[in-house]
Amino acid sequence: MRSHTPALLVGTAAMLVLTACSGGANTTATMSPPAADASFPQSGNYIADMPAAGGETMTLGIAVDGDRVAAYACNGVDDEAWFFGDQAEGRIDITGKFRDTLSASVDGTDVVGDLTMNGVAYRFTAAPVSAPAGMYTGEVRGVRATWVVRPGDSAT
Repeated sequence: MRSHTPALLVGTAAMLVLTACSGGANTTATMSPPAADASFPQSGNYIADMPAAGGETMTLGIAVDGDRVAAYACNGVDDEAWFFGDQAEGRIDITGKFRDTLSASVDGTDVVGDLTMNGVAYRFTAAPVSAPAGMYTGEVRGVRATWVVRPGDSAT
């Protein structure tokens, strides 16, 4: 029997790609519009958990570094998407590799928006988080793994 511990340790120790996670609470959006003059901080990490139709949870992590944005969404079972792009004036509009979309803006300290993956639409409010919570990725012998670690150590 092969041990997966070395791969997990290498992945865990791998370069931190971005941090963005939540405390695991369901953070569905409020319907209030984002503040017109809101903008992203120079650096920030956010997460939202959204119930999916099949009973699992779609988790979205967003990381902002200056104008650059990276986001990762996955349900921990069979659906995931990466988003890379820019934010301008507190707004994100990114299309992923497989035509998934992420549109959001800052509302106070949260990021509020819409995620569409495989034709399924999610409305979310992503709360700010701090390390060690975050999105992590690691690669061992050509196999990539990505996971989202929330405050309190739960992971997707």
